Amino acid sequence: MPIMVRLEKIKMGDKTAEADFFPEDSKVCGHVKVDLGTEEYVETVSVDGYDLGYANHAARELVRISKESGIPESRIVMWY
Repeated sequence: MPIMVRLEKIKMGDKTAEADFFPEDSKVCGHVKVDLGTEEYVETVSVDGYDLGYANHAARELVRISKESGIPESRIVMWY
């Protein structure tokens, strides 16, 4: 069964990217901010009851989005 995280309110800067993220069916969001140069966390607020894997996938997706031509308003990431 696939696992997913939804990214909302995606913001890209020159050096950082950030977004709110919702693990699985959670109504509560976490927040992740990543340095686009080092690809390391600048800030992470996790969601109680969910492991940091969701924040990791959200951060990696922000790095991928930063290399795209447009910035989506939201994005769903799924993995197995």
